[in-house]
Parts: sequence; C-alpha cells; structure tokens
Amino acid sequence: GTVNDDSDIDTGWTSELFMPWSALGITTPTHGTTIGMNFDLILDDTGGTRDLVSRRYSATRWDGYAIRDDHMVGVHSSYNETTPGITGPINYAETMFVDARAGETPATINDLVIGDITGYSARMVFTSPTATADGRGHVSGYQIRYAGSPITTTQDWLNADVYENRYTPRLSGKLENLRYIGLEPSTTYSIAIRPVDAAGNLGEMTTATFTTQSTTQDTSGGLRLVPSPLGRTLTTEAGDPFLVIGDHLGLSWAHTRQMFPGDVWDNTNKVYQNYDQNMPIEGAYSSYFDELQARGVNTMRVFIEQQGTQTEGNPNLPNDPRGTYWLEHNAGQYNTEMRAFLDTLIDEAHARDMYLIVSAFSTWYYREAFGTEGPWATNFGGPLTTIDDFFQSPQTLAIAKNRMAEVVTWVHESPHPERVLGYEIINEWNGLRWTENPEGDGSADRAVELATRAAWVGAVARYTKALDPKRLLINHIIGENRGGPV
Repeated sequence: GTVNDDSDIDTGWTSELFMPWSALGITTPTHGTTIGMNFDLILDDTGGTRDLVSRRYSATRWDGYAIRDDHMVGVHSSYNETTPGITGPINYAETMFVDARAGETPATINDLVIGDITGYSARMVFTSPTATADGRGHVSGYQIRYAGSPITTTQDWLNADVYENRYTPRLSGKLENLRYIGLEPSTTYSIAIRPVDAAGNLGEMTTATFTTQSTTQDTSGGLRLVPSPLGRTLTTEAGDPFLVIGDHLGLSWAHTRQMFPGDVWDNTNKVYQNYDQNMPIEGAYSSYFDELQARGVNTMRVFIEQQGTQTEGNPNLPNDPRGTYWLEHNAGQYNTEMRAFLDTLIDEAHARDMYLIVSAFSTWYYREAFGTEGPWATNFGGPLTTIDDFFQSPQTLAIAKNRMAEVVTWVHESPHPERVLGYEIINEWNGLRWTENPEGDGSADRAVELATRAAWVGAVARYTKALDPKRLLINHIIGENRGGPV
C-alpha cells in the first residue's frame, strides 16, 4: 500500500537515504559548495531477465520500445555505438548548495560584448559568472531587459522591457553566446543583464548599447531561422515561431533533376541527357513544389552531390565527372553547374516560403564511388588509398573545410541566403556502411574509431560555424545513440 492507504497497489517506490557528508568525502557544504552528481535511468518494460535486444529493424519494431530494458547513465545508453567521456566527463551534473539566508549575490558580468548584429538580432557574449562574489558556484539564470534609452539606474531597470528567456547558464568560467532576437532595423537598443542564483538573488546589472543594421545592410526581412530563447524550438529572427515540416529533396529524382543544368549519363539509352534543356517525362519541377507547398512542407534537406549515381557505363569516368551529379572532383575543383542548381533551389524555396538544409557530403556512396569520383582518392589529388582511412587522415579534414568554405560562399552570394536554415555536416557519420577503420576493431562498440570520427566532424562543424554564424549546423547520427557522448 501507499502512504496512509494500505488498499492502494504500489506501481513504484520511493527511497530516502541519509548519510554523513564525510561518507561522500566532503565537509559540511555551505552556500556555493558544488559537487558532481550522476544519474542512472534503468528501464524495465517487461520484468524478468533484462532484455537488451535491439528491435530497430525487426518485424516487432512497432510493438514497443526499440530496447525493452535500456539503461542510460546520464545521457549514455548501454546499447550504444559509443562510450562516454570522449570530450570529457559529460555525464555528470554540477550541483550547487544554496542557503537563502546567506545574503550572497552572484558575481557581476564584467566582459559583456554585443556581436553578430543584424537588422533583427544580436548576440550577447560574455563569461558565465560565479554564484558568489568570491568565486564559488554557478548561476541558474539570467534576467535581461531592454529600452530605447540608457539603463543606468535601478529605476531605469524597473522601467525597461523584460526580454523573456529560458537560457540555461553554462558553468562559471565558460563562454556564453546568447541570442537576442525580435529587434527592429536601424534602431538603437540599451540592454541590461543580471545573473540569478537558485535562491533568486540578483547580481549587479551589466549594460551595453548598440544599433541594428538597416534594411539595406540586412535584406533578410528577419526570415533567418534561429533557436528560440524560450526553449528548444525554432523562430525567425523577427520572432515568429517556426515548426519544421520536412521533405528530403533527392538530387537525381524525378522533377528535381530538371533543376540541374548539366548533362547526366543515361545508361539505358547510352546518351547524355540534359533535363534542364529538355523537359523530362515527369514534367516541370514546379508541379512537385506545388504539391509540397499544398501539403504544408516548409523545409527541404538536399544533397548537393550524389556520387555513385549516373556512373554505370559512363564513358568519361574516372577522369572526367561530366554526366554525374558532382560537387568536387579533383580536390578544390568545384562544379559551377551544382552551384546553379543550388541557386535555383534557393529561389524556389524563397518563392514558396520554404527553407533548406544543405548537405555537402553524400557519404552513402563513398565506398562505391571510391577511385571513380573524387576528391578523396589519390588519383584525384586526395590522400586516400582506401575509404576506410577517411576520418583518420588530416588531409581529408583540410579538403572538407575548403569544401564548406566554398559552399558557404555560394550561399552568401545567392539571391536569398536567409532561406538556408543550415548545413548538415556528414550525415549518419557514425554509420559503418561506408568507412570502417581498423582502429575500431578492438571493441564491439568501436569506441576508439567513433571518437576519431567525432573529433573530425566537430572540427568541420566549428570551422563552418565560424565562417557562417548566422546559420545552424546539423550533425546527425544513425542507430540507437541517445545523445551526447560524442
């Protein structure tokens, strides 16, 4: 029975545990003391023997959880292709003890800089402060206010407008980069920010003043998509909420192939076809976009290379990429026809109030196309004699960075760059179909190899973000990975 009612049937249990602080190896905590905590989640769907069989591809995959009795340590799943700790002990929460009677207030933010100013948003960049003036603990939130005139006094603060946010502060000493959206072009703003601890104590305010870009400088109309300050959703820079309803736009598929202005090899008829100049049998691509728009699709993910297609019987390969959907053949040799395809796609997206996720690496075909299409193999100026060394070669990292720099330039110089939601950096990078290096052979989860991949992908992602901070990055995985270890 439950408390005070023996007739109830328990469906779970609660336990309280008391122990001296010395048992944890610490002295009695005071205000600002921090300790690390770990969290285990043990799922038991069926009772009895623990069931860790993955049903992701089985006939019963719709009948219940993919893994019936999973066990997650922090963010780490026991059925996982990775292990925690690749970039540090990420599975621990930092917990701070707060004594509301202590009269402590958070330290003042002393390095606030306003950066990345557009017509409709800006970024507040500063170091996350400690929860006490003498350098202990971490804050739990930020109060932010804004006005059209300087905020210098307490009364100015009370009169200013509240900037609603749910930003979770990083640990003290880490760099914060908070987005401030919903602004008007050609407008001067004064903002003030105050850190808040878990007891609700406010630190001193830090202020800054800046002016947004004009509509001549920023022609986006506030349409760029950004993470919402109020949670894990998207919004436009102008402040309009956005829900992604997506479609995968397959280059070479019916309709979309008409948007590519180059020749493609037709092995059935042993000729080169140009569907841009000669209407394909399915008709104009506009009918496809009409249907997408009618069904509410507002986001399209598209590859801008498609190695491995239009290769069978192609008389030009491997020396000439003509007839294929190529982005880069020899290292550093980029396809102007693919750029034209992307420009057309961005125009179409703008005309229909849609957004694009651009994927510049079609890895699904990399093993099949290796040595036939570039730029990774030695015969195309690349470093590899086998695709299985892809993530292990620093030269592939350099080629990938140069590729992303080229693609970012294409986007920036397109008529409507605001219609690009972001870039996908190596789709399904943890999958084992297209590359598998011997360094992963030492364990069933291939953790060493996955760590190398994670470092490679992270390096390309950070480089791309530095080139284009106004767009999002997507690093997605495949399989039963639950989240954050890599």
